[in-house]
Amino acid sequence: MNRPFVSIILTCYNFENYIYSSIHSILNQNIDFDLELIIVDDASRDQSPAIIKKLEKDLRVKIILEPINQGAAKSVNKAFELASGKYICRFDGDDLWDPNFLTEMTSLLENHPSAGMAYCNCSYINDNGIITNENVITRRKNKQPIAYEFDDLLIDYYITAPTILFRKDVLDNIFPIPTDYNFLDWYLSLSVSLHYAICYLNKDLAFYRIHQEGMHVTMIANKKGEETTFKIIEYFSAIDNFPTKKIKAIKSIYYYRFANNYFGQGLYKDARRCFRKYISSHPRSILSIKVIRMFLSSYLGKYYLPLKRNLNI
Repeated sequence: MNRPFVSIILTCYNFENYIYSSIHSILNQNIDFDLELIIVDDASRDQSPAIIKKLEKDLRVKIILEPINQGAAKSVNKAFELASGKYICRFDGDDLWDPNFLTEMTSLLENHPSAGMAYCNCSYINDNGIITNENVITRRKNKQPIAYEFDDLLIDYYITAPTILFRKDVLDNIFPIPTDYNFLDWYLSLSVSLHYAICYLNKDLAFYRIHQEGMHVTMIANKKGEETTFKIIEYFSAIDNFPTKKIKAIKSIYYYRFANNYFGQGLYKDARRCFRKYISSHPRSILSIKVIRMFLSSYLGKYYLPLKRNLNI
């Protein structure tokens, strides 16, 4: 096979219900160039490895079957060493692409050679692949199709994982990813946006699957999301030499978000802890009915929703 134009790193862990569809959404792209698909199964305990092994004869596919679970960062680092395309994507084995994703996104970066990466909109799908929220437009503030977005992305990471295409030579200066960082795409996007502009395509070309085994659900439950978030904030704040006041303000935003996330998953003690930190950073928030109601409700725990229904509030 010729040198691929695009390399796709697909990571899989216990995705037997989704991995076939994900792989074929990549291999069935409407493209006139070569691609390579590097699949890393991180010691799945289901039938994912058996499904992946059926692709062994496809010359576009390289397969790594880990005997011991290593974590996503180690899987991606290992696959990156094999990647040789001009452009590169990191893909989770439960998401999907529109058949025109690669054609449209590579054209975007070809037309904007100064940009380090590009992203677009997506639709949300459920376990069964049914669209639950169509054409989810990002929360980006900048209205220009190409812009510097580092500060905005540090405060609010509004890019969805399967929508991103990176320049490989830009990532060469960023890899390897620290193995204790779980939000890989956030880390990579911030690293790129420190030095490069980013392209945005206001078009729906990917499908992000939301389910109970998904990373963003499990990382709230095991609190790894909070741990990684503050590591990343500290890391990039130090690189960009943020003043203490700015760091404190950014952290307070995330304490409020995690308070709500924990509350939504029934982790009331952790919700209360994060609400306290937010309120201590924003004393005037004590005047917010929403903040105080949620904070006090965290003491009610599992009794909050029944009480809310009975009181019709």
